[in-house]
Amino acid sequence: MSGAGASTRLLRLRSLIIGVTFLVVLAAAGIAVGVSLRSDEQHVAAPASILPDHDCVALTGPEPWITLYANSEPHYCVVVAEFQNIQMWNKGMKPMTVDWPDGERQVAVDDHFDTGPIGGVLQVGPNEIAAEPFVMPTIWLLSESLSPTSGIEGTDDGFGPVRVGMTLDEASAELGLRLKKVEPVPGPNRWIAAVHGDPYSPTFLAKGSGDGTSVIVEILLHGPHR
Repeated sequence: MSGAGASTRLLRLRSLIIGVTFLVVLAAAGIAVGVSLRSDEQHVAAPASILPDHDCVALTGPEPWITLYANSEPHYCVVVAEFQNIQMWNKGMKPMTVDWPDGERQVAVDDHFDTGPIGGVLQVGPNEIAAEPFVMPTIWLLSESLSPTSGIEGTDDGFGPVRVGMTLDEASAELGLRLKKVEPVPGPNRWIAAVHGDPYSPTFLAKGSGDGTSVIVEILLHGPHR
């Protein structure tokens, strides 16, 4: 699919879901309430084969959000892709200071800053970023070479062997990777799906009941797959 066409479709999809934030509460993993994450798709747990001994969530889409809003001590990490521009939002009641690698950032209430392509700022692997009065999660930068979809190319009519019209189950079987429904979008029985745990995953817009029988109606490519 053409870059212009993919870009237009991406803008259309993002306009449907702009302004939505997702609250992460993973109590079983000891994660404290106080940070929400938003991306063009909701996060999913990263595969243990990629991040052994770490309980992380992967952000997908070109401009995911990390939103801090409470003074708490979260014990978790997020997995991001090198191409992503992360939006760091302050939704708390006090101004926020972030000790970002390229300089200290002052973030007013209900404001944010953009990281730009985060691979140009952070090192591959875990990055601990100090912030006040809120605590920043560990940001784990995943190398493109470790992406589960590394080497799979976007095509004019799909992604690798996956084509519009396949069910999520059929696409998972073709890829040998699990496509996971991650969030509904406005519209009757419409869902976003992504490759489980991969911040480099394309966006698969599907229609149906929300299970593996949902049919892919659009594929949006991001980052190295475009």
